[in-house]
Amino acid sequence: MTISRFRSLASAAAAVALAVGVTVGAGGTGGQDAAQAMAAATTPTRYLALGDSLAAGYQPGRGDAKTGGYVGSVDRYLTWKLGRNVATTNLACSGESSTTMLLAGKCSYREGSQMRAAEAFLRQHRGEVALVTLTLGANDIQRCARGGAIDLPCLTDGAGKLFRNLPEIYGRLRAAAGPDTRIIITDYYNPFLASWLSGQSGKDAAKQSALANVALKEYIGATARAANAQRARVADALRDDDTTLVSDPTYGEVPRNVQMICTNTWMCTDTKDIHANDKGYRLMANAVIAQWRTGLTTTNP
Repeated sequence: MTISRFRSLASAAAAVALAVGVTVGAGGTGGQDAAQAMAAATTPTRYLALGDSLAAGYQPGRGDAKTGGYVGSVDRYLTWKLGRNVATTNLACSGESSTTMLLAGKCSYREGSQMRAAEAFLRQHRGEVALVTLTLGANDIQRCARGGAIDLPCLTDGAGKLFRNLPEIYGRLRAAAGPDTRIIITDYYNPFLASWLSGQSGKDAAKQSALANVALKEYIGATARAANAQRARVADALRDDDTTLVSDPTYGEVPRNVQMICTNTWMCTDTKDIHANDKGYRLMANAVIAQWRTGLTTTNP
């Protein structure tokens, strides 16, 4: 994906905001039990979660829930899948952008920035980490849409920062983790589809916001591949591209993607908050788990 394509898609949205398991058997021969026990003892059993408020499990009125959100569900899955407890470390920072992840300034870390803290953790526990997840990028762009107004220079600047910063972040994670650690990077659902409920201008805004989210998804996928990482399809989990009209008891006849945003985030409540609710975080976890189960392939976009 070229810079010009990314920026052209982002600019097209300038009228709106962007936004199962292997277990050790009780039976069998002593030799089999010993082999299974040895395999379990050498299985990496750490999980490192990184990113912004979605990785921190934030919900309005509740704040961060770093042992909850999608990370908590992934932790429970890994514990079941690997047949032993998983030590999860969540370094995510609400409000983190790609710039603050690299340079610090949003949350406090002994190493200075979330990036440096992640590198230190991965080097200290080299070979022990089963999974790294990262959710990052939305704060670089959605900050440019406040109060219904779009700051186009801000949007262009945010896209440029993503294009510069994400390859560095992904590459440094891969270098610190080593070649064999699984790294799964989530894309984003589009919370601004909820504007469809606000009359014709809202419908137009929802369509335009979809263009920007396509650009973000494509860029995250392409950059993840370059770092030998996987993309978790969160947008697909919330049916972002499904415009089939459905009858909803609360919202009437709406596209399915709008219904999914209203059902799985706080956007259609009085808070009008972009974050996932409990249902939404479960869907995000399912997207991560699906990639874990699939494994890295050369065709993973």
